Amino acid sequence: SDGVVTPADPSAELGWDLALRRTELRTNSGTSGPGFGGARIEGAAFDALTETSTLGFVEDQVVTGDRPGSEPTSVNPTLADWFDYDPTVHAVAPTDTTFVLRTADGDLTKLRIWRWQDGVFTLSALPVTPRAEVVEIEVDASSREDVAYVSLRDGAVVEVEDPAADGRWDLAGSRAVFQT
Repeated sequence: SDGVVTPADPSAELGWDLALRRTELRTNSGTSGPGFGGARIEGAAFDALTETSTLGFVEDQVVTGDRPGSEPTSVNPTLADWFDYDPTVHAVAPTDTTFVLRTADGDLTKLRIWRWQDGVFTLSALPVTPRAEVVEIEVDASSREDVAYVSLRDGAVVEVEDPAADGRWDLAGSRAVFQT
């Protein structure tokens, strides 16, 4: 909503939603920032997309490039599908892909990258309406020792190592005992 911003510390600030560096794209989520960001590929054409599911978003993670000597970097792996690369002429061309971004504060935006020229992007990003859905999640909380953690944002059971520090879970259960 604010256009291009320059946060002092992107890993700790919510004031940004999408970061771009050359062909690498990040969302304010996971290993890139503290927000609720994420991305997923949408099957609908950009112009036709007016509402979308709130589920299925992938958060940022650290990946190592496929070039020798490349350093690990935090990116959104879903957004890596935004371009095709022609190694014979070293050309990058955007694919015909519509993405849905979950912003740092949880709003939904459709994204399409139209052109890329040596790191300069031409893109469109417009809000989309979230579509309410009923999601059934089967949670095995039968263990007396282990706790099952559920993310209502993702509609799925998630693995959690440090419940006090991990903000990905909303509901936890072990037998008949529940936590939020």
